[in-house]
Amino acid sequence: MKRFTVWAFCLVLGLTIWGFGSQASAQQSIEWKAVTAYTIPNHHNILGLQEFASRAEKATGGRLKIKVVNAAEAGIKGAETLKLVKDRVWEISDGLYVYGDLPIVHFVYMPFLAPTIDQARMAADVWKPYINAELEKKWNCKLLFLIPWDAQRLWGKKPIYKIEDFKGEKMRMWQATHSDLVTRLKASTVSMPFGEVYMAVERGIVDHFITGTAAMYNAKLYEVAKYGLLYDFSPGTSLYIVNKTAWSDLPEDVQEKVSKVALEVETKYWVPAKLNEKLLVAQLRAKGVTLYDPDPKLVRMLQEEAKKVWEIWAAKAGPEGPGLLKKLMELLH
Repeated sequence: MKRFTVWAFCLVLGLTIWGFGSQASAQQSIEWKAVTAYTIPNHHNILGLQEFASRAEKATGGRLKIKVVNAAEAGIKGAETLKLVKDRVWEISDGLYVYGDLPIVHFVYMPFLAPTIDQARMAADVWKPYINAELEKKWNCKLLFLIPWDAQRLWGKKPIYKIEDFKGEKMRMWQATHSDLVTRLKASTVSMPFGEVYMAVERGIVDHFITGTAAMYNAKLYEVAKYGLLYDFSPGTSLYIVNKTAWSDLPEDVQEKVSKVALEVETKYWVPAKLNEKLLVAQLRAKGVTLYDPDPKLVRMLQEEAKKVWEIWAAKAGPEGPGLLKKLMELLH
């Protein structure tokens, strides 16, 4: 009897230790890497990703830890990020340069389709399911959350008052639909990393460029470009994409907590994208930048040419493209 009692005690103790060990294993932290192509200090897209990583770790009690890595510092080109997330080299990436691999993403940046922050927020509810479906079907990824930028505007060494002023101007474009538009207006386009724009403008390699108001200010481009057209080409929006297998591997309760954090961060950053705009415009004026309103005739002609670009890129986006364009036009125009 005594021997049985000792044996039973040892068995219970062993099972208890095993149970604690299994629980500890289940609670082990999972480590992810999130790569971003942004290089502008204090840009709210970088701040938003960092906040998401910090809050996800806190919400999960340290069970998920996300390290934010800069693509340039890691020796990665922005255009490679989607492929690397698909192959799970990284678990998360921003979608700043994925439109070459995912043409439907061009809808996010179409010139004058949803240019204001308010319109962009309405449009996002329409295009998110389309982009997510393409990511899941072709890339083993899913859309986790997005962070909007401030308005994308045309800046330069001299003003653009009429449509003829585009002719012969050298314009740095970062997005294909924007390039198509200004090419139709007989400007020539220049492609280069954002970090090279300052020197290119200073040396006359570039006359004008499209970027956000925050980027214009933070990169001190006001020192070389003294004119800004107060007409929004498009919003900028960062899509944060996660590897679908990595997501599926997370325990269900961790998924729920991370999804909640993602939604909270996305919702939060729509607000500064709008509020920062007024502050940054005032700061740029204080730095000597002339911000001017477009002539109504220029606006009409830009919109007419932009609609042709929409139709071209809707066709390139695949079978879903024309239907998505129709939905967005009905909502916004």
